[in-house]
Amino acid sequence: MDAARPDTHRLADTFKALADPARVAILAFLRAPQADCCSRGDGVCACDLEGVLGLSQPTVSHHMKLLVQAGLVRADKRGRWVYYRLDHAALDALSRDLDALHAPELELLQEIRHERRTDMNGELT
Repeated sequence: MDAARPDTHRLADTFKALADPARVAILAFLRAPQADCCSRGDGVCACDLEGVLGLSQPTVSHHMKLLVQAGLVRADKRGRWVYYRLDHAALDALSRDLDALHAPELELLQEIRHERRTDMNGELT
């Protein structure tokens, strides 16, 4: 696959992760945290997210799991606590993918159509 074109499945998964206002708010907070609990310069503790967003610990954990799986956030476990930070390289890649979609090329459209015709086993349907 051409490096200038986005991986459509990965991009769709990223959009799903961004499709919740709480997760977008989490990314905004991680970009410029104003934590006063147990956060450090290299990460934000989940308990800080609970207070800022007004969400329960299980809800924050669920949202963070999805953001980590999408590759937008990194999680570092330190003892009992997990500290989160943005993955700037992933956000840069997302920006490039969006730029590639802004000026769609025939090849990208053909790739999307091919992916839709291909079943889970890699065989054309």
